Amino acid sequence: MDLGLGAVSLTFQVFSGCVKGYQLLTEAKHMPDEYKYMRIQLKKEQYRLLDWGSVVGVAEHDDALGISSSDKGLLHDILEQQQQLLFSFGKYEKRYQRFQLLEKSLVQEILEEGNAAEGDEATVAGFLPPARADTDLQSRFPQEGEILLKKCLGWAKKSRTYPRRLRWASFDKAKFEQLLVKLAKFNDFLREILNKQQLACLITRTERTNRHIIQLNNSIEQLMEIFRAGQASSHLKRAHTRVEESGPSGFLHWRARVLLHDSSSLSDLQSLSLESSNGETSEHADGQSLARLARFKALETTIGTEHLTDERAKDLELGSAKQITDVELSAGEIEILDSYDEEYEENKRTEARLGEKHVWIEWKTYEPRVFDGEPDPKIIERIVALVALLKENNWSRQFRAPPCLGYFRDIDPETGDDRCRFGIVFEKSRDVARSTKPLDLLQLLRATDTGRAEKPSLTERVELARVVAEALESLHAVNWLHKGLRSENILFFCDALDPEELVFDGEGKEGALSLDLDFSAPYLSGFDYARPAENEDLTEKPPENAAYDLYRHPSVQSSRGSIGNAANFRKEFDIYALGVVLFEIIYWQPIDRIMNIDLQKTRPSTTLRVRNRLLTERKFLAHVKANGGTILERVVQACLVGLDALVERAYEYDDKDPSQAAKLQIGFNERVVEKLREVKV
Repeated sequence: MDLGLGAVSLTFQVFSGCVKGYQLLTEAKHMPDEYKYMRIQLKKEQYRLLDWGSVVGVAEHDDALGISSSDKGLLHDILEQQQQLLFSFGKYEKRYQRFQLLEKSLVQEILEEGNAAEGDEATVAGFLPPARADTDLQSRFPQEGEILLKKCLGWAKKSRTYPRRLRWASFDKAKFEQLLVKLAKFNDFLREILNKQQLACLITRTERTNRHIIQLNNSIEQLMEIFRAGQASSHLKRAHTRVEESGPSGFLHWRARVLLHDSSSLSDLQSLSLESSNGETSEHADGQSLARLARFKALETTIGTEHLTDERAKDLELGSAKQITDVELSAGEIEILDSYDEEYEENKRTEARLGEKHVWIEWKTYEPRVFDGEPDPKIIERIVALVALLKENNWSRQFRAPPCLGYFRDIDPETGDDRCRFGIVFEKSRDVARSTKPLDLLQLLRATDTGRAEKPSLTERVELARVVAEALESLHAVNWLHKGLRSENILFFCDALDPEELVFDGEGKEGALSLDLDFSAPYLSGFDYARPAENEDLTEKPPENAAYDLYRHPSVQSSRGSIGNAANFRKEFDIYALGVVLFEIIYWQPIDRIMNIDLQKTRPSTTLRVRNRLLTERKFLAHVKANGGTILERVVQACLVGLDALVERAYEYDDKDPSQAAKLQIGFNERVVEKLREVKV
């Protein structure tokens, strides 16, 4: 039903005016190229406002608005001041406590537009058609699924009180920076009137928005622009005085009144900086999270190519290109603490020491070249790229990977014996004892299965499932594929548990061990075959291993690769592996035990049927439903089904199309990650 203009709430009207103001300024034509990165800063504030509106339930009516009646008047004042600030920008300035019209406006309304008819489909919701846009900026920010954005722009269009289009007559960087600071303060205050539950929802939604933005920006230029915008916001914040928040809600309202009394006074706003619990303003923290994602994706896209130049590395604030790729350690520096096994196990982790640091090593084997016994240069490039990215993650901590120190080639220093493998060196967390060894999820599952360990509560298992799903979501946001997601690559550290104590030795031992672990803080490991999604030339055949094939989609199992018809690895195959891991977490059993498969005797025909069996033999999903509930059943099923369950499509899906990849990202978030957050135990 089409609501008349007067039928919508005042909250929605003013909120929509703010959204329209942001839209007009970010779409304004003829912005100087050297300042276009500043539109990213403005667009980020618009999405901070939209995320806030979604959390509190801004809609045409205030029935579901999650703001107290006592705060509603204050909310309207804040929104009206923000709207006034946006629409007066570049036209007025404050002199001697009064607003005066500028002799020459910075922005001007475009009165004549003749490119599209009034009813053109592209303009129905207030969006300008691509032919009339100055750049592709709007397509680089979430549109799909942003219902509130479309409603606000649609209402603003019907109201006919706002300009349709603006252009820059001239540009003043200092004034634009002042605008950004003021808008950030308004959004900071809106954040502070939330209750604890709403704030938690806002943080989660902001993280989702950041991942969505990064998914939509693929070119180096776009990513560098986002990173530059984030750094500019950080520098802008440091240029202004901060004051710790102290005092009750009465002081909060007093600050709001000061804001409202003179929203244009930058000096007042400087003294009202809203601090988050960790000492960073919320806007600064949000902006830096987006900037870190942009830097990581830019590095991932350029590493191993001619695009990773010293200039690019400097722009990313990562030193020089050589500093990024200089990740090889000397084998002589590594002291192996575990004895070498006669029969080498591919995924076994080895305890070691690097100087004073206690570390562990994950091995990656390679096939030496026949003519000289050396590794293929492409393999070395892959290892360098992988380790460089893992080391960058040490700072950004986006993907729950353990701290990586580098890699070395495993050649015996005394005999010169080449073991044809690389060792990737990881550092143990400072909050665990040096002697503590990593425990993997598969060890825990088998320990419970043999009676050596207790089964965790459903609450702990759901929390673990959620955290692993979120980690995969973050990986995919930057187009990074894990390719080895399975339970033995999900790690924990516990000083009180030795992996050897969990091994069943055939003799009965008194009582099962309590798993006193923090299941909300696992590490994601085993990035042996992780590759950027764009680089098809870096695909390689997975190792032949029946235990690993149980987690692999049938299209990418080792037997398919051996006959030359394996599919290129895609995000949906990581999501499938997650579905298998979720089965294990809910059952709290290894997948081979769940399906009664003997790993010593299994054949490719058995592993190729795993997906079909999990989906068609009702007992498996029925067990999930009975022991975890309907939501968990649907989550697991969606992961196993893949695209058809996560993306509404009437065409062939293209993983490399940013807009289509964004739809998969949204579908995975809504049908997997968000649903796992909704599970109540």
